[in-house]
Amino acid sequence: MRLLPEKTYLRNFLYIAILFTVIILLFSYLLRQQYAKQAYNDINHLMEIKTASVSQGFEYQLEHLRAYALNIYQDPEIFHWLMSDDNDPLVMSTALKSVSKFMSLQSFIDSTYLINMKTQRVINSKDGIHSFADFADQGMLERIQTEPPSTLSFYDHTVKGSSYLALIAPAYYSKIKSQGYVVILLNKGLLEKYLLQNLNDTTTNIMILEEGKRVILGGSAAFDAEQIARQGPENYQMTINTQTYLIHSHAFKIEDWTLYSTVKVKDISKNIDIIQFKIVGMCFFLLLVLWALSYWNSRRQFKPFSQLAGQIRKTVAPAVQTGEHNKHTEFTIIKSGLDHMVKTMEEMNSMIRNHQEVIKNEFLRQWLLQGTYNKAIQEPMNDQLASLLGSDIYMAVIRINRFQTFSERYSYASRKLLLYAMGNIAGEVLRNQGFVSENVDLGSDHLVVLISGGGEGGEPLAALQEAREQIENWLQFQVTVAISNQTPIQHNMRSLYDRICDLTLLRFFDEEKKIYKEADFGAYLQERKSDLDENRVQQLIQSVRTSQKEQAREQLDAIFGQLQNLTYAECQFQLKLLFFYIVKAFNKVMGDQEQGGVDLLLQKFDTLMDVRDWLYSQFDQFMDAAMLKHSTSSRKEELASEIFDYVKQHLHDPMLTLESIADYLVLSVSYVRLVFKETYLITLSNFIHQERLEQAKRLLVSTDWPVLDIAERSGFQSKTTFFTSFKKYTGLTPNQYREHNAES
Repeated sequence: MRLLPEKTYLRNFLYIAILFTVIILLFSYLLRQQYAKQAYNDINHLMEIKTASVSQGFEYQLEHLRAYALNIYQDPEIFHWLMSDDNDPLVMSTALKSVSKFMSLQSFIDSTYLINMKTQRVINSKDGIHSFADFADQGMLERIQTEPPSTLSFYDHTVKGSSYLALIAPAYYSKIKSQGYVVILLNKGLLEKYLLQNLNDTTTNIMILEEGKRVILGGSAAFDAEQIARQGPENYQMTINTQTYLIHSHAFKIEDWTLYSTVKVKDISKNIDIIQFKIVGMCFFLLLVLWALSYWNSRRQFKPFSQLAGQIRKTVAPAVQTGEHNKHTEFTIIKSGLDHMVKTMEEMNSMIRNHQEVIKNEFLRQWLLQGTYNKAIQEPMNDQLASLLGSDIYMAVIRINRFQTFSERYSYASRKLLLYAMGNIAGEVLRNQGFVSENVDLGSDHLVVLISGGGEGGEPLAALQEAREQIENWLQFQVTVAISNQTPIQHNMRSLYDRICDLTLLRFFDEEKKIYKEADFGAYLQERKSDLDENRVQQLIQSVRTSQKEQAREQLDAIFGQLQNLTYAECQFQLKLLFFYIVKAFNKVMGDQEQGGVDLLLQKFDTLMDVRDWLYSQFDQFMDAAMLKHSTSSRKEELASEIFDYVKQHLHDPMLTLESIADYLVLSVSYVRLVFKETYLITLSNFIHQERLEQAKRLLVSTDWPVLDIAERSGFQSKTTFFTSFKKYTGLTPNQYREHNAES
């Protein structure tokens, strides 16, 4: 008879759970408070240091600009004009050239005035020579005439509605008037961007206020400058529009200005809150562990084996005849229950294989890999694919950039989920814009999207552009998108698929964030005769893949020997073509390329031999990385699983070989063969052959498709090969196997 737990079991567990809960909650509260206090003090100290640093840097730049203004004033040609008593055109022209030279050396100066009070002439660095009467900045002339500068200090000045920081040189403490003045106007936008490092949003802000509480630089509509300035120069907190801000200040030494930096306390506390949340989560996890241990300790007196048998009797195998309650009965129940579960799993797997969604995906993969549109196989798909195949379609390929970094960052299972997420995002965007689409995952670094609809012949370029932006925004990695022209469904889809995959590689030439179209091939790789020996290029690529360094070096030398005999323009074109072949072969393992594309990359090199040496180094990196993969065993199981799935997804492809699998993984054939054999105890060639035959067996039983269509769907290239292999594997011809299973 099965033992029942005692009544004290739940009661004791409840008492212990309450005790542990109180202790953990108190501990987590104290830990959170201590962490928040320390973190806030550290952030406050860092903000104080940053405020002082920005202020000192800004003062240093202002001092530099003062000296620069004096240098302009003391320039011989400029000083000669400022002190001249006549309007000599030659002197004015020389002064204008000199001030233009000074303007080109200092980016913060927006414009410079040279003012001769004697001749009443002004030289403006922007628009030339003016008399006082027709000079646009009358406010500056009035200030100089009525209030000569006593100190070299900057002040706020407005010209035609635009605000600048102005400095007048020279300046005399006794306010003695000079015959000539140099005025520089500073661009406030550049000062804010490069010296204040200002974001000017509702979260952070850096502003400079003068003694009269007027904003000189920076500021935002979210902040009340006068309210901030009234608090004084100390560091403090202030509440503005229900938001609390931390404010730091630093006074300038020469100008009567004060720099204030503000940051929203809520944004500072976000990261603190995240860490506090993690602390609570870890404490809660510890609490769960303690609860589990308490529960296990309370239950250890009962017989787990009997509980398992009773649970199986109630749920998994209720129809099992238990007979007498002896020591063998529980074993019989468990064995019967496990047999029942195994049988259920087999039935579920069979249901999944025959599910319409799976069949649809299999059909689309077969269509892409074999290229032929098989109406006999497509008929069951009419209901699901009628909206897609009712008209001509577009084929788009979404390729993940920097796939080597992407593979190192995510496991194989995670990469599959991210590809699935890519397809969902693209499908949602296309559907919202009136298009019908289907995603096809071929187990590589890209996703194929078949598109139709859109109304009035509209192209899905805008939708794909939005899909690319959404993928990069939500999934946090970069992708390249290429799309075909509108193509009839009877077209050879395999050749179209290969062409669009190659089209995504054009990103190597310019790194533009655009949707590449078939017409772009002509823009980047003009149709002209190639002087490259393509066989030698393929031999070079194969040598790199097999890590044969010396052979790869010799072949690269031979290729560059041919290029030396070409004109400069032809050589440039052949180099681009060579780079395209290399990118196509190794794009999954290539690191970040030169910003700006291949043209900017080639401009880095002075000679053809420099390009060759750079390729040497790149190939060495590829081969060293491959050798490192071979020397580590931690990824072998994941690699074998990736090979397994790739084979499953490409069974329809008659071109599936060990070489194509090795090319996909950018590994040597021998290493791919070795890893698979060690993991699954079967050679990769035998596994591919066996899976194709098993696929044919399933289709012969579950469908009424013609035998030749089944052979094609299973990846066999000829009828003779299929019949011979099937007879050897099963002992029956395909028709005999179908009839035999139909009778049984």
